Amino acid sequence: MTYSLNLYDDALNDLKSITTYLDNQFDRSVSDKILSNIFNQLDNLKKISKAGKPIERIIGEISLAGVYCLRTPRNSILYEIDDKKSSINILRILDNRQDVTVRLTKYLVDYKSKK
Repeated sequence: MTYSLNLYDDALNDLKSITTYLDNQFDRSVSDKILSNIFNQLDNLKKISKAGKPIERIIGEISLAGVYCLRTPRNSILYEIDDKKSSINILRILDNRQDVTVRLTKYLVDYKSKK
């Protein structure tokens, strides 16, 4: 089954930040290559929705059923699968040089408290 992708605002903002950083630090060809890799991973998720590692619980109490994290060499993609709608919601796309664990934990605690 092929899923559709929905990029949440936070994920779009992450992509903009990654693009700005890459454009400021590297040649455009480097930026294009890294962004192409991210989009290839997103495209692969449409076909293999559970390619990432499931995140069952965080801080022991908060259930995160349906939330996954796909780590690539340079980025971590946090996403949620909605099987009823055959869609994948991309929540965040983070650079692995950042403190991904802390940032994802904070985001997920805030995200689940809003649901």
